[in-house]
Amino acid sequence: MDDSVYSMGVAEHADVGDETFALIFSAPTPADSDGYGVVAEPGQRTDYNAIESCQLRRSELRLVLTDHAARVLDLPRELVLDPDVPDADIRKLESGLRRVGVPISADL
Repeated sequence: MDDSVYSMGVAEHADVGDETFALIFSAPTPADSDGYGVVAEPGQRTDYNAIESCQLRRSELRLVLTDHAARVLDLPRELVLDPDVPDADIRKLESGLRRVGVPISADL
């Protein structure tokens, strides 16, 4: 039995401190039927299947949250983040989002 959990995240700063905004995406486990989880830091506010749509381009990660998730996570419904990272890391981000189950638009 595999007890491992796959999670990936994005943060506004590489040094994630108590005040740094971060989103952590976790793949569902076999025992977790709620789907992938999204945790908003600080505060560990959590919701499941929270992303209505996701677009990832070289200079932009656009997330549209469900109405429910925006309320639970206390975030705006649309988030536009600037992933200031090398191309290889953009590919890792895309792969990680797909692995946890975030629906990514086909028009990358």
